[in-house]
Amino acid sequence: MPDKTLGERESGKRVLFIGNFIKASPIKSPYEDLLSRLSSRGWRVSRASVFKTRWIRALSMACAIVFSRGAYDKAVILVYSGRAFYWAEAAGFLLRVLRKPYVAALHGGDLPAFAGHFEKKFKRFLIQAERVICPSYHLRDSLSCPGIEIEYLPNGIDLKKFFFHSRRSPRPRLCWVRAFHKIYDPQTALTTLALILQDFPEAVLTMAGPDTGDGTFRKVLQTIRELGLEKAVRLCGGIPNAKLPELFQEHDIFLNTTTLESFGVSVMEAAASGLCIVSSNAGEIPRIWEAGKNALLFNPGDPKGAAEAVKQLLCQPELAVRFSREARVNAERFGWDSILPEWEKILLTGKEGMER
Repeated sequence: MPDKTLGERESGKRVLFIGNFIKASPIKSPYEDLLSRLSSRGWRVSRASVFKTRWIRALSMACAIVFSRGAYDKAVILVYSGRAFYWAEAAGFLLRVLRKPYVAALHGGDLPAFAGHFEKKFKRFLIQAERVICPSYHLRDSLSCPGIEIEYLPNGIDLKKFFFHSRRSPRPRLCWVRAFHKIYDPQTALTTLALILQDFPEAVLTMAGPDTGDGTFRKVLQTIRELGLEKAVRLCGGIPNAKLPELFQEHDIFLNTTTLESFGVSVMEAAASGLCIVSSNAGEIPRIWEAGKNALLFNPGDPKGAAEAVKQLLCQPELAVRFSREARVNAERFGWDSILPEWEKILLTGKEGMER
């Protein structure tokens, strides 16, 4: 059985989402919001799986697909790289056996590298999907191949949840919100802070995100000690989405140091709150943020460039006001009022209904 069912049954509006919906995670997936919103619009939405143990999660997905096949008309498979891809591939096989159409939703900045290593397997999986979508122009272009149409569908943002206030006199209060994993490069954030402290000794950095277990968090603790940042860094672990608006209101500058990016939900949510955005120009970032207009961008792994961008905002309040306002304007393009109708169009139409 699916792990959770929402909404009322309506012919043609029944969908099963297959992916990672682990209950214990403090960080809410963008899909959690999507499922809830679809349900409120009359969709019957099922999801699998919420279990953390891998084999139980895989079994739950298979049971949802096979034994509840009468409860959904179409499936959406969340596709990531690595081991997660094989779960997606297995789900696709079961759905084809049952003659159930599915949409492949591609995610993860490292997916192109994975697809390059397993090109035939990956392409075969995409060809067999009814439609293929991804939230990133960069990811779409990196994965494009003849015979496969990948449609751009960005993540939606709940704009009503994030109160905007202009940063007219920005304080050196920086916020970093990502999981502690090497691809998000928290080390650069710490080195950036050390450089900022040379001119702004009152500067602080709040780092919010779960420990992924890859050793990055341990290195962060070591770097904090080595650079003497104990009094300037606050580590608050994974923060539930409901607490993010409050966190953003306590800060004026959002620092994003990732080396890979397929959209950047936390960046967009910070922008909706009016924080000035200072980000690496990795992946999708230059496609949805305009350097010098609504964000200041630096090269990945360049703490000097990041620190100079932050100092520029702190020394030029009029610039910070403009960046704060323009960041919110940019975030409004991704509000659910615009994104949800596009999702419904995807779910209600097959390949014949695709817009080219």
